Parts: sequence; C-alpha cells; structure tokens
Amino acid sequence: MSITIYTGEGCKDCHRTKDVLTRKGIEFEEIDVNTLSEEETEELRAQGFRSLPVVVTDSEAWCGLRVDKLVSLTAEAVAR
Repeated sequence: MSITIYTGEGCKDCHRTKDVLTRKGIEFEEIDVNTLSEEETEELRAQGFRSLPVVVTDSEAWCGLRVDKLVSLTAEAVAR
C-alpha cells in the first residue's frame, strides 16, 4: 500500500497523523507543501484539498485529521 502525506511546518494535525502511522509501523512518504511548485499546489487545491495534512493512499484521499480514516487505514495495513 502506498501512502503519501502532504504536510506543513507547524501543522499539529500533520504531526498527529504521522505519529499514528509511525506507532503502527506503517511506512509513508512525507511531502512538505512548501517544497511543491505552484502548479503542484494548485493541483491539490483543484482536487478540493483546503487543509493539511492531505493523505493519499492507493484507494482514497482526504485532508485534515481524520481519526476514522486512520483507524481504517491502520486496520487495512495490519491485515496485509
């Protein structure tokens, strides 16, 4: 399973999201939105993402701290 987390400096929800996945031993790629080009940033906005973190998996994507999604994601990863 591929997981990418778009984060930003000082983002508490980003830190919490990464912490949950790290504690469960789930690997992910972290991308700091400050390193994105203007086009890449606009693409995230065009997809409706207005807050951080943005979490993208093989099957879905969401923004913000979504405990319900993290529970599902960790359960799915552990089952594999």
